[in-house]
Amino acid sequence: MSQTGLAWLVCYVVLAALTFRRSVYGFPLYLMTFYAPPQLWWWGQGVLMSIGDRWALAAGVIFAGGVFFDHRQRAVPLPPIARRMFTLLGVYVLNATMVHFLFALDPADSYEQLMRIYKFSVLAVLLALSIRSKEDLRLCFMALVMGGLYIGYEVYFNEAGRMRQGRLEGIPLGSASDSNFLSSVLSVSLLYAGFMVLFGPGKKLRVVGLVAAALLLEVIQQSLSRGTMLAVIAAVGVMLLGMRRAERKPMLIGLAGALLAAGLVMGPEDRQQMADRFHSIFVEEDERDVSSESRLQLWSRASKFLASHPQGVGGEAVFKHSSTWDYISDLNLPQGKAIHNGYLDTACSWGVQGLLLLLLTLWACYSQIGTYCRRAREFEDREAAFAGLCVKAHLVLMMGAAMFISSLKGEWFFWWLGLAVGLHQWVPVQGELADEEEEIEEYVDHIEPTYAPL
Repeated sequence: MSQTGLAWLVCYVVLAALTFRRSVYGFPLYLMTFYAPPQLWWWGQGVLMSIGDRWALAAGVIFAGGVFFDHRQRAVPLPPIARRMFTLLGVYVLNATMVHFLFALDPADSYEQLMRIYKFSVLAVLLALSIRSKEDLRLCFMALVMGGLYIGYEVYFNEAGRMRQGRLEGIPLGSASDSNFLSSVLSVSLLYAGFMVLFGPGKKLRVVGLVAAALLLEVIQQSLSRGTMLAVIAAVGVMLLGMRRAERKPMLIGLAGALLAAGLVMGPEDRQQMADRFHSIFVEEDERDVSSESRLQLWSRASKFLASHPQGVGGEAVFKHSSTWDYISDLNLPQGKAIHNGYLDTACSWGVQGLLLLLLTLWACYSQIGTYCRRAREFEDREAAFAGLCVKAHLVLMMGAAMFISSLKGEWFFWWLGLAVGLHQWVPVQGELADEEEEIEEYVDHIEPTYAPL
């Protein structure tokens, strides 16, 4: 076993033990199997490789056990949005199950996708239940940053992956090894790296956040995903619009620092390549490249397929099962081509009703974040307000990226559901303010005047 493999195993065991003391440690434990699955990295040998995907299964079981035995008191009672999320997510899972057993064109592949929905839904519930304080939420943010930092380290210093047609491919990142998926997931880590830079507890952690941001920008740049570029811009715009004028200054300073650090990491050719890729988004129809044109054609054919099969045909079937090839037979595209649109992909797989259920679940959680951000400002808790904006931008980023890749089925959406519910454990509720006011009034009533009445 290599030294890196041994270090990974030690971290895994330590986090597993900590999960039974504080269940939220189950989330970074699980993320270890996503960002650094030992069976897919160069340092995974012997026992690490032989266990394979069961590392993730074991992490999930340990996480569930930690939540079950965690008797810590919550900062606030479990909010109504948590029960609403659990209910909507359960209905979404039930719909996917019915579509699979009634309409699946390829039962084997559809069953695999259905099992992923089960797994990710359970993970979302466990994460929501495990976050019981603002310290827990900070730990989740930090885990996402450290996972992205590891990928950035491997790419920049160990030259992990390979360049294919000018884009970074072959990074063994759980279910997101494709360059488009990779840049989308790492952009989420980039958001929380910004949170660490501004609100990290201590200078060392802020420096770590800045280094992580620079390396993450380098990896995202090498991935050259136009969808992610637009999604990041939209996410930053949402954060800036959600801030007060005085709050924008530190974020702009942090953003400028990250861009400067990334500029030092990138070479001039990399910067030019990234600029050219971004400019290609806005070219006229006759100047589009093959990738853009084929994507628009696939969206059109997927829409036609959906009109004929609105109930859904199970996972991984559209343009991959032989009965659907006729829809793209005249496009000179390889069989098994992905739709490259998360919304159409989900609707074609689990039906229009499945897409609406998933979007409703996401919206139910998203709609509450603005209220809690305003409440955080009432308490003058800028860190809590910024945490809410990060979680808000997290979803905007992923939804934007899902317009160009079939990522709406990705587990990072289910992570977000857990974080969105856990955010409510950070911001104090109005009842606590009323209690504080009553205590102040009682204190004032007991104060005896030290002056003679006039």
